[in-house]
Amino acid sequence: MGVEASASMSIVKDGMLWGLVACHHHSPRPLSLTTRLACQTLASSLARQVKAREDNDLYRERLRLRSQEDIVLKRLGADQTLERFFDLSGDDLARLMRADGFAAFQGGEIFCAGSCPAGDDIRAIANFVKAPGALKPFASASFARELPAAAAYADIASGVLAITMSTEVPTILMWFRAEYLQTVQWAGNPHKNVPATPGEILKPRASFEAWSESVRGRSRRWTVGETEAATRIVRLLLDARTSSRLERLNAELATTIRENDSLLRQKDFLLKEVNHRVQNSLSLVSAFLRLQRREAPPEAAAQLAEAEKRLNAVGLVHKRLHQDDSVEIVDLSRYLEELGGELYGSLGAAWERQITQDYAPILVSTDRAVSLGLVLNELTTNALKYAYAGNPGPLSITLKEHRDRLRLTISDKGVGQTGIVKGTGFGTRMVAALVDRLDGTLEYEDNNPGVRAILTAPIGSAA
Repeated sequence: MGVEASASMSIVKDGMLWGLVACHHHSPRPLSLTTRLACQTLASSLARQVKAREDNDLYRERLRLRSQEDIVLKRLGADQTLERFFDLSGDDLARLMRADGFAAFQGGEIFCAGSCPAGDDIRAIANFVKAPGALKPFASASFARELPAAAAYADIASGVLAITMSTEVPTILMWFRAEYLQTVQWAGNPHKNVPATPGEILKPRASFEAWSESVRGRSRRWTVGETEAATRIVRLLLDARTSSRLERLNAELATTIRENDSLLRQKDFLLKEVNHRVQNSLSLVSAFLRLQRREAPPEAAAQLAEAEKRLNAVGLVHKRLHQDDSVEIVDLSRYLEELGGELYGSLGAAWERQITQDYAPILVSTDRAVSLGLVLNELTTNALKYAYAGNPGPLSITLKEHRDRLRLTISDKGVGQTGIVKGTGFGTRMVAALVDRLDGTLEYEDNNPGVRAILTAPIGSAA
């Protein structure tokens, strides 16, 4: 070609060769250091300008993508099916990436928007890109080179951008770009030999004669901004999907809570009504006992009076449950104080001055309150009858709490324990049964003088 001198300048951007400036001369021509340094400076300047231009284009591309992402997300639907989830946003997702079509594949379900391959072809693409798309976005401008079968639909899907969304069943998002026909101008036909005559000098105009070639099977390249946007869109879609599910679950939970609250209110109302009716029934039975006691002989009248007191102890619990807010828990101190008021109120002022009560506030279940009330009724009745031979005398009743146990103490300063069983013994057997039901213990101690009865039991029932 008659070239006897050449020089080249490499344009290096981000550590990679971006371009090359080549110079030729028909005769020897040495270049001075100053000229070579000037060429190097020019190449560096070109590299900076190229990088600045590309960075500026990428910045504008990122701004465009981010400004449209919010619009796409606002148009997402419910996530029960792909069709509902992408129904309003499918075309927007395609336009966002400047793609000709968008498809989503999950299990056996397919959603398409725009120009997409057939369903079987989409399944094949999804299976091919599923694994690589789970690590990072899969992007190809010549997909037939990756998957030869894709040549059959290269006219509508030469370019593929895909990413896998990690849902319960993996969802593969795919964007398609149609074939983009390009005409490339070559400096000479690379497939044609140039005839050379012996001794003839090769002329550039003959060897580098302009030659055109049409390039098929390729689409426009996917930009860095578009592959970044694919990753960001998957994260935003997952967030939107999770947020939508949480809102739906919260709504369902709120509805369930309202229904449960309504059922609890109905249950409380019914229990209050039941307690009220039980109290009325017990009051009626107590009235019958009182009427019968008036006409009964002295010994039978005494037994009927004790039965009436026991009924009153049970009825008082149901009265308390009907009046209080809780229908399953009783404040034992208020219940025992009210029960004591009814037991001792009919004894006269002399007895009332001798009786002292001190109850610590303890919450117990209904059945335990009934048992404790009956035990208190029996023990105080025995003290009233036998400690002072029926005459008024000091009587102390205390209720204390120690950790998870309660202690009910009834003490007098009467004659003490004589060892002689008085009465029929029914009350003693009933107290023993009640104490056993409470999983407690009943001990009698010398009060010097008198007797001290101590009932100890768990506050809650045994699990």
